[in-house]
Amino acid sequence: MSIPGSSLIPQSLRIPRCGNWLPEDTWILRTWLSNIVSFVDVHPKPLHPVIHELQCVIEEDAGLFMLFNDMFEQIPLQKAYARDPFGASYVRDYKHMLRLFNEVLLRAPLFAESELIGLPMNAILDWPMSTSAGQAAFLSSKLNIQVKKVLDVWAAYLQSEASASVINESQTGWLGPPALAAMRISTSSRRTPHWTFESTFVCNRSLPHFGFTSWDDFFTRRFQPGVRPIASPLDHNVIINPCECAPYRIYRYVRRIDRFWVKSQPYSLEHMLARHPLVSRFVGGTLFQAFLDAVNYHRWHAPVAGIIRHVEIVPGTYFSQALGYGVPTEPQFNMENTNIQCENQAYVAAVATRCVIILEAENPAIGMVAVVFVGMADVSTCDAFVTGGQKVKKGDELGTFRFGGSSVVMVLEQGVDLRWDLHGQEVVVKKRARLLAAEPPKKREIRGKLHQDEFRRGWRGEALGM
Repeated sequence: MSIPGSSLIPQSLRIPRCGNWLPEDTWILRTWLSNIVSFVDVHPKPLHPVIHELQCVIEEDAGLFMLFNDMFEQIPLQKAYARDPFGASYVRDYKHMLRLFNEVLLRAPLFAESELIGLPMNAILDWPMSTSAGQAAFLSSKLNIQVKKVLDVWAAYLQSEASASVINESQTGWLGPPALAAMRISTSSRRTPHWTFESTFVCNRSLPHFGFTSWDDFFTRRFQPGVRPIASPLDHNVIINPCECAPYRIYRYVRRIDRFWVKSQPYSLEHMLARHPLVSRFVGGTLFQAFLDAVNYHRWHAPVAGIIRHVEIVPGTYFSQALGYGVPTEPQFNMENTNIQCENQAYVAAVATRCVIILEAENPAIGMVAVVFVGMADVSTCDAFVTGGQKVKKGDELGTFRFGGSSVVMVLEQGVDLRWDLHGQEVVVKKRARLLAAEPPKKREIRGKLHQDEFRRGWRGEALGM
């Protein structure tokens, strides 16, 4: 999705972002943060009980207490911090951070005409979570249990009637002209030359908020019947896209265990699939990863017909970033040419809260297919609608993301011949659209030998156009 005016952002203020959840223009982000800081400083209020619990978790654990102090002190040591146009940290320490969390906890995000602050807690932590202390702190299981409690309170608000107030036709409303323009760019196609919101999504214009009862109800909105027809429904060789998403990477010869946190961002199957016994089926296979835009459709669909063999919600992190993304530390790091959140996707696939679904395809030429739905930031809730042993048809609904940054990973077995169709690497490949086709290799055992040297050398990943 192209944000209006984004080409006018000075390069010195641009930090590329993934999926437009946060603005590329650091001036806009820091202005938003400055405004909320000013409001909180002038209008202090008691901490919500769940925020107070978070403070206790931080202060009662010696290691977390040290890390939460250090993460704010480490920010000025980073060379790239000088790029902040305001020249100083608005979030002064962890207590100040908690007061800001306290303020956004009962707010639904507005749609800004120029840029969206879709991940407010992520925006508050933009610098501190990217320090070495920040990375260590947000990998803590103890901390993430409490962070989930905080996010559950925010999720409950986003499911309340009060949160529907932002679903209106104003300039900052989610049915206003700027938001509709963004959604039209994201969801229109050659099949919908005369795009309208009501012809694309299930809604009722005659009701308040077009019939959406909450922000969450709007976020998980459904397409109208026929808007996304299933590609080649009777051809079991065709694998369809499980989400409405933008291609990020095709990665071949994925390893069972790898150093997923290093700069090159390889994938580690054992960690991504939570050490499931079926991991061995995917070693040496091919992986496809894509990210979802803030205005995309957020439900998941079966890429193939078959039987669900495993469904698991894997608890993990919510605000963890690999070092080197967010706050650069290397002199040669070129912030303008690095898409920070996108480059972080392989890392979060191994550590973030996610839903792992493994299907056994009806077509034996495909075999097992693993699909990992990754909650990248903020609420990051993954809801699965299927269970183990259930039969699904290609295109059937599997589940949905709740509000928060999100990514999807699909892994196929080694030895399956694949022909990719990325639709010219479109900004968004439609859900249920043809993604690739599979056919059994003529000499499967010879194919393995042909690639053995390349497989031993490690991975081969291809970054796709953004």
